[in-house]
Amino acid sequence: MLQLIEEHRSPHGLLTLKVRREDDGDVGIGFDGYSRHTHAEILSSLSGLAEDEAVRHFLDDLRTVARSRFGMLVHFAEHPLQFCNELLLITRSNSVGP
Repeated sequence: MLQLIEEHRSPHGLLTLKVRREDDGDVGIGFDGYSRHTHAEILSSLSGLAEDEAVRHFLDDLRTVARSRFGMLVHFAEHPLQFCNELLLITRSNSVGP
């Protein structure tokens, strides 16, 4: 059984992002009505952060994108791993050091 942890609605009410925990502890993040989603474990492996922190960063980044580009948000609802990869590239290009 899935446990709803968080739910976020777009300002237009067209998208609902849900963060859910499965019985085995796996945390999934995806838009309601879309089959594509991502997992805390994937976000953690891409970012190098702990799972909870990686999910929080992902949600914060997603909110930033939502404020600036709603059409892009709809695209990423269908392709969440592409969003993760693009965020990782942006983060790496903005970081200082090796």
